[in-house]
Amino acid sequence: MHSSRRDEILELLQRSGSMSVRELSELLYVSEPTIRRDLIALQEEKRIRRVRGGAELITGTADTPVPWSLRLHGHDRQRMDRMLKHAASLVKDGDVIMLDSSSTVYLMIPFLKEKKDLIVLTNSLYAASLLAQMSVKTYIAGGMIKDPSGASIGDEARRMLQRFHADLVFLSCAGISDDGKLTEYSVDENLIRLIMLEQSKRSVLLINDRCYHTCHMHTLCGIEKIDDVLTTAPLPAHLQKLRAYAGKRKEIY
Repeated sequence: MHSSRRDEILELLQRSGSMSVRELSELLYVSEPTIRRDLIALQEEKRIRRVRGGAELITGTADTPVPWSLRLHGHDRQRMDRMLKHAASLVKDGDVIMLDSSSTVYLMIPFLKEKKDLIVLTNSLYAASLLAQMSVKTYIAGGMIKDPSGASIGDEARRMLQRFHADLVFLSCAGISDDGKLTEYSVDENLIRLIMLEQSKRSVLLINDRCYHTCHMHTLCGIEKIDDVLTTAPLPAHLQKLRAYAGKRKEIY
């Protein structure tokens, strides 16, 4: 039980960067002394840094693995589902689409069930499995499988994706820095996303507002490079201006 709860603490810190003991206590329905003990244990494992009244995630030179099952929790499902439905509405019958290995994009897949003659390319084992259950024609990029994300990474995966062309790519990221950079923990997964962006006519970013004001180890690109940005809450005003200056479509909330 301790391990599961500590994984949840890491997931929450990944989304917000830092949280207070009180916030963690209320979200996880345990006492503040229990949260403090968990934070002490996580700090001893060098996974978080305790600060006055709470904790922050240690970021920098390495990824912080989070179990896939935990990535699918903690969303405001009403706002999330509204965003995912809109994302799916951008897909037309017969389209070729690319999907990254993020949990956010994975959650969009059920909303594609009414689409006909889709062809999907992905580097996600989880996405490919779900699409196969829906009888969607799916190609999965070969390569080394990364735990716990279930993402296929490496040269083989990138070379395979470079041979395809897509109408749309759907992707997400772990954080958006204050200067508009889309950032991620995993360099390997971001290198796959770069290929997907290059090989697609139109890019669609799906982003949870908990990722705002957060910067992680590796930069994918600037938010002004993305064609469509779908969010669970409006982008900060300065990022809206950044996209407007670049002549991009207004983000959709």
